[in-house]
Amino acid sequence: MKVQAVLSIILILVPSLSGFHDTFLLASPNLITADEEQIVIGRLGEDIILPCSFESEPEIVIHWKNQDNNVHSYYKGSDHLEAQDHRYTNRTSLFHGEMHKGNASLSLRRLSLLDEGIYLCYVGTTSRTFINKVVLKVGAFVTPVMKYEKRNTESFLICCVSSYPHPHISWKTENTTISESNKGEIETLDPLHVDSMINITGSNLSYECGIENSLLNQTWTGRWTMKEQSQSRTWIITLSLVIFVFLAICIFCMFKRYNCSRRERSSVYTERANTADAEESKAFTEHPASSGK
Repeated sequence: MKVQAVLSIILILVPSLSGFHDTFLLASPNLITADEEQIVIGRLGEDIILPCSFESEPEIVIHWKNQDNNVHSYYKGSDHLEAQDHRYTNRTSLFHGEMHKGNASLSLRRLSLLDEGIYLCYVGTTSRTFINKVVLKVGAFVTPVMKYEKRNTESFLICCVSSYPHPHISWKTENTTISESNKGEIETLDPLHVDSMINITGSNLSYECGIENSLLNQTWTGRWTMKEQSQSRTWIITLSLVIFVFLAICIFCMFKRYNCSRRERSSVYTERANTADAEESKAFTEHPASSGK
């Protein structure tokens, strides 16, 4: 009776595997289930390993499922992916070289948000059946950006982040938390992207934006002060004045050089003209004397 009860449990747990009765249910009715579910956290776009272990014996049969979707199957010494759900095509693999050590873990590549969920690992051997439950959670967190914007007469600070699940965003000014009513979020087409905005009031105030992704246990803090902006503007004005003075000096030097060159040319011309007049006068004076002789 106990054996029949255990077999009934197996058939209830894996009704969708009835098509694999010639392989999976050849295992012994001895059912071993993991005491606790395992929670695995992965990052969006990266690879992850879903753990599953068993006591290895000959004639290993492995089936990974996500709800009613077939994720990966292995029996008769090779993978069988004919019934694999299309979402997992070319994204799954087992560790064939470690199966004899009791490793039935699944490698899942290029995680997407749709991969989240409960995965069941069924392993059948000649004397036992093992069932492991793995909960996969997917998170995302891209380094945020804090920026300043001026719109008409108002100034704003915006914290931009791509995160999943939705992050907790807090603002502080002068170490005082800004209330929810004084901040807002900008809607975007990207479901992962979040823009949190506050209106800057007063002057010489410091602001702090804190972002936390609780799933990935990742935090980020950005700081901004009005004084930094004023110093930046002062630096730009100072640099502009230096450039202006430098250009003015260059123009003055060029103008002065031009005037000096002009005076030199005028002096040479005058000297040559005076020399020519003197020679002409001398020639005119000497000519009558030579005619008288």
